[in-house]
Formats: sequence, C-alpha cells, structure tokens
Amino acid sequence: MGANGSPFKTGGIIAGFLILWIAGDVAAQHYVNTPGYSPWYIGGALDLALFYAFGARWWPLVVVADLLRGLIFDGPGMAWVPLRLEHGIISGLGYAGAYLMLTGPLAVTFSVRTARDAALFVLVAAVLAPAVIAMALTPFLVANGTFPRSDAPVQFARFVVGDGIGTIALFPALVILLEWVAGDRTKFDPHVEPSEFWLAAACTVGAVLVAYALAPGDVGAPLLAIPFLPMAWLAIRAGIVGASIGILVADATATVLQIVSHAPSGGLIVYQSFIATSGVMAIVLGAIACERNRLERRLRRRAETDALTGLPNHSSLIDWMLRRGDKNVALVVADVDDMRLLNEGVGRSGADTLLSLLGERLAAVATASSIVARVSADEFALVSEAVHDIDAMTGALHACVEQPFTLAEARIYLSLSLGVSVGPGRDPDVLIRAADAAVDRAKATHRREVIYTGDADTARGQTLLGELHRAADEGEFVSFYQPIYRRANGRWKFVGAEALMRWDHPERGILKPAAFLHLLERLALGERVGWTTIESNIAQVKRWREIDPDFTMWVNVFDRQLHDPKFKDRLLGLLAAQGVPPSALIVEINETIVTADEAEIGEITQGLRDGGIRVAIDDFGTGGSSLGRLRDTPADVLKIDRSFVARCEIDPRARAVVQAVMRLARDVDLEVVAEGVENAMQLSMIESLGCELVQGYALAHPMPAERIDGYLAEARSASA
Repeated sequence: MGANGSPFKTGGIIAGFLILWIAGDVAAQHYVNTPGYSPWYIGGALDLALFYAFGARWWPLVVVADLLRGLIFDGPGMAWVPLRLEHGIISGLGYAGAYLMLTGPLAVTFSVRTARDAALFVLVAAVLAPAVIAMALTPFLVANGTFPRSDAPVQFARFVVGDGIGTIALFPALVILLEWVAGDRTKFDPHVEPSEFWLAAACTVGAVLVAYALAPGDVGAPLLAIPFLPMAWLAIRAGIVGASIGILVADATATVLQIVSHAPSGGLIVYQSFIATSGVMAIVLGAIACERNRLERRLRRRAETDALTGLPNHSSLIDWMLRRGDKNVALVVADVDDMRLLNEGVGRSGADTLLSLLGERLAAVATASSIVARVSADEFALVSEAVHDIDAMTGALHACVEQPFTLAEARIYLSLSLGVSVGPGRDPDVLIRAADAAVDRAKATHRREVIYTGDADTARGQTLLGELHRAADEGEFVSFYQPIYRRANGRWKFVGAEALMRWDHPERGILKPAAFLHLLERLALGERVGWTTIESNIAQVKRWREIDPDFTMWVNVFDRQLHDPKFKDRLLGLLAAQGVPPSALIVEINETIVTADEAEIGEITQGLRDGGIRVAIDDFGTGGSSLGRLRDTPADVLKIDRSFVARCEIDPRARAVVQAVMRLARDVDLEVVAEGVENAMQLSMIESLGCELVQGYALAHPMPAERIDGYLAEARSASA
C-alpha cells in the first residue's frame, strides 16, 4: 500500500495502530495470570500490519507505542523505561525483519493468496519471528526480575504461542481491512452471496457456543473442532477473505467464553491448539481457494477472450446477446478489407500487429450498453442496445481507421466494410448471418456499409452455406458442356467442350454459377466438389473420345485445388485410372488467379504442361494483365473474355483490341479462343480476324452430356 494515501487516512491508521497496540498489551498483561487464560497477543499482528501499510522503516513507531503504554499504565517513575525500550526495539526490529524477509527474498504477496504464501507466512511471521524475539527478550526479562529464571521456559512458550496465535488470527483480517480502506477491491472475490457469507460467520459463532455448552468447564474438549466446519466452508467459498473473517469470529467468541468461564488451565492447551490449528488450516484453505478462483478466471478469460487483441471473442458475443433475450439489439460486423494483401505485404506477424492495434482502438468504442468482439480472423463485431443510433455505431467504427497505423516506421491505412442487422438478442445466429450477408453485399458493391433488409437475395445467402453442404452430399452439382469449335476447311468443326458447373436444385431447378460459386469457391467444400466434378468430366471425355479420338475436355479448377502441391499428380492419377491421355484435358485458369501470383502459378502450369496437360488462360483482359505479360505466361491457349468480343462487330476499338491480342498470342505460340460469340455478325467478324477457335451462343449453348452425344454423332456423319 505504501504511505501515499491522504493525510487523514494515514493519520487514522497510525492512531488506530497506537490505540489497538496499547489496549492489546494492557489486556494481555491484565489477564496474564488469570487461571485458564492465555491471550492471543495482538502486538505482533499490529506490527506487521503497520509495516504492510507504510513499510518496515516505520518500526520506530512500535517503540513509541511501547513507551506510550508505559507512560500511561506503568505508574510514576522511570523504572519501566529500560524494559519498554528494550521490548519495543527488539519487537519492532524483529517483526520488521520478518516482514522484509517475507516480501523480499521469499516474495510473499499479501494478503496471502497462494498455498506457498500461506505456508511461508505461518512459518516466518507466526513461528520464527515470535521465537527469535522471545529468545532475545527472555534474558532481559529475567535480569529485570519480571519472572524467575525457573519460569523462563514457560514464559518463552507463552510469548511465542501468544504472538503466533495473535498473528494468525488478526493479521490477515487487518490486511483485508487496510485493502478495503485503501479502495483496493480487486482481491475481494468471494463466490458467495453476502447473506450466505454472514450466515456462515454466524454458524461459526453458534458452533463455538454449542461446543462450549456440550462440554461445560472445558472448552478444549474435542467438540471444539466443530466450529472448524463453518470456518472451512467460509475459506473454501470466499477465499482468504472468508478465512480471515472465520478465524477472527471463532477466536473472538472462544476467547470471550474462556474469560467469562475462567476455564481451568487443563483446557487451555486444547483451546490454544484450536485457535492455532484452525487458523492455520483456514488460511491454507483460503489461499488454495484463491488459487483455484484465479485459475478459473484465467481459464474463463482464455475461453471468452481473443488471445491476439484481448477483446471478447465470438462466444462472449453470443452470450452477451442471449442475455438480452427479447430485447432488440443492433449488430455491426466489421470486415477488414484486403486482409490477404496485408498478409502478403507486411507478413503474418505484421498483420497480427495491425489487428492488435485495431483491437485497441475498437475497444474504446464499447460502452456500458454495448460490446466489441473479434469474431474471426479479420472480422470484428459491435453489438449495442442502442438500436436507433446505428449511424453513430458505424461512424465510430469507421473513425477507428481514419488515422493510419504505424508499423515498422511505415504508415498503413486500413478500411472496413460494415454489415448491420437488427433483431432480438435471443437469436444471435440469425443476426450474425444477416450481418455477414450485409458485409458481403457491402464488399460486392464497394459501399462503406450495408444494413440488412431481409430481401430475397440476401435471405437466400443466409441459408446458402447449409444448402451447399447438402447439395454436395446429395450429388446435386452437375456439369453442362458448351461446345468449342475450330475453323477448318471453310466450316466450324465441333472439337471439344468446356465443362460448366451447374446446381440441380430440388426446388429452384438448374442454377448457374452466379447463384452459388462465389461462396462455394471460398469453402473447403469447394475443393471436394471440384475434384468430384473433374473425375466425372474425365469419365465423360473417355466415352466421347471413343466417338472422336481427338475430342478435348476443357475444365475449370478452384484456386484451392490449383495451389494444392499434389494437384498435378492427382490429376494425372485420375487420367491414368480412366485410361485417358493427358492431351485430352485442357485446364482453364482464370486470369485473376494468374495475376495474383504469377511466379507460383507459372511453376504450377509449367508442371502441368510437362505432364502433357495443356493450360488455357480464361477470361483474359479482366484480371489486369498487360499484353506484354503473355510472353512470360507458361500456357498453351488464351481465351479472350466475352466483354471484348461482345462489341467487336460494331465498335472499331473493341475489334482493334481483339486483333492486337490475337496477333501477340500468335507471336508467342498461343492459340486463341474467342468466348461469348453470341450472333452471326460477331462470328463473321471473329472469323475475318483469323481466330480459329470459337465458343458461344452463336454456335451452341451449354447443354447436358446426353445432348453432346447427338452433336458428336452429327459431326461424325458430316465428316463421313
């Protein structure tokens, strides 16, 4: 605590110390020869409490207390001065040394809140210190004539036992009181209601009275062990606070009975044993309970707190919302934009540092009626009871990223996409799904925030995840095939087909990729679905190559599949298992994947080509690639995106772009496919530009596998 409190508080503690010390010493001296009574001397406990409050350097106040006691109660004359001076100096220095040893080398923390601290406190403060002080004082008391040499062993024992019992009984309670006065309430964590707490204390008093009533004239009877039961209950349930109250109540009650009854000296030893052993056991139990409580709190914090940011985690957020029941709350989910780019730019540890710094700013947004939590790697959530103040909530979140973050002397700006939902707290999953759907809408439309309105598209998005898993289990993902044609001998010949994923939904019919692919490709489920689809496509091309040995299958792959180190080997394994040559397969890779990591994709595609599998760059022109990059792209085919083809028949600039791409592709030995050719004019224009491979509605729509059989049969008869 130190002496840094207010002067009134400091003066009050000093005055209280002097009054209690002198009163305790007088009481001890008055009753020292009373038959059957040996006081639990409180002087040592008060000395230790003084040092706890102000430090061991205040030991001269013990000498002052001893001299004041002599001045007031030892009568006229100065004969008492040497004895009082010796007693004060030895006691003050002895307990100061014990306190310094406990708080210094032994590193005991007061109040004692671990089993180790409790054991060291009892050993040093209640046993060793009184023994050392008694050994130093006894020769002076014998020389002074206070008692004869023959009584020295008995008086030594009474001194040690009295000081030890007083220290055990009073010092922990004094520390609790001083902490309470100082306003340090962090250590008061009983797991009991106040009524239960005081009921246990009353039971302790009652147990002492019952033990005394059942064994009149001998409080030291075995029945005196009964009061330890409520004392133990208090210690276990309320830690060191309960232990201190229990010890003080039991010892004070037993002492009053001892004095009133003038119990014979035969019961004295058991009485002192009860005070000493019950006190020690209660302190140890209380310390163990404190350790258990701290461990429980650490485990609870670990379970409820995000380790990186220190914010509440997803579980805490759910609990907070559930506690609001039917009351409406507003939930704002904040997603950090471009987190993947941040990870690549500053590294994982740097990104973690940024998230931690962001967490510190977001923590300041929380109020008494709201909570901020980290709910996933790059998502945070603010939920509040202020449902009519959503603008203030979103504004506070955006304000957290207005100023840059400093990382390794670099200034980094973050931005957030926000999704908002409102509803009763009893439905946290519904609110979170709605807010996540709103976040997705915000990212897709590049808006700062979106409030969930329950429209059909977003509502479907909430249940899409569960439906995708069911669809994968039920085999609802199927392939449609769009024919690809090559210009040969003045006509367009059917030479291959691109496999396009469709969802055969039991209620909504055939769904195109736009309805589900954006989520499927982000899930681990997508990789499983992708491999199942490729395996069926390979089986299909095997059957079609029996009709046309040169027929090729063009397949799309997910980013997750492509970056699997075993991708090439697994793909070649599927081909070998079906007896299909690698040349029958062309793997299409979206241009955005290529531009995201050219070096790694280059190694992957070159590996596929080395295995005999051809590679096509799909949707060229939409991912930011420059024409100059084509010469460094390890691919075989370039598919010009439909956005360039769509206006080439009427827009000279669009036609010039297609022509430039085709010219450069030929220069670097890439075949070109014009995709999205939708009418005869576009087909004629593409043909005039010299493009030999075409795909689009002008020639054929995507179709089920059985219709491809008819197309192949027609192509075979036409060439016969």
